[in-house]
Amino acid sequence: MTLIPKRPNVGARRGFLMLDVMTGLLLLLVTIALFTNVAAHSRVAAKRLADDRAAVRLAETTLLIRNTRTPTATDARVELVMLDTAAPIDRGWARATATVNGRRAEIVGLISTTRPTTQPATEATR
Repeated sequence: MTLIPKRPNVGARRGFLMLDVMTGLLLLLVTIALFTNVAAHSRVAAKRLADDRAAVRLAETTLLIRNTRTPTATDARVELVMLDTAAPIDRGWARATATVNGRRAEIVGLISTTRPTTQPATEATR
């Protein structure tokens, strides 16, 4: 009497293959969702950082403009406050607070309290 080996259940093997495929697809979808979320947060953080930098530049520019008495036009909010602290003759400490797109920056600098005797350089003389 010869024993014939039984064929494994083909339906069970197909079921395991389908389970592996579904698990792989699920892992792929979760990975894509995570990367999409990280990319969105990265864009928001980059926008906030750009607004912070713009506010600092605006505050620095305000101190520079106040020091040279050069007029400027801007849409952002800037506040310049003179501080009551010791400073060299004809100078004073000032705090410039700038707000750009809701992001706020403050900078303290030494500015002239008298009108400058020389005019700032123009584009032709630079």
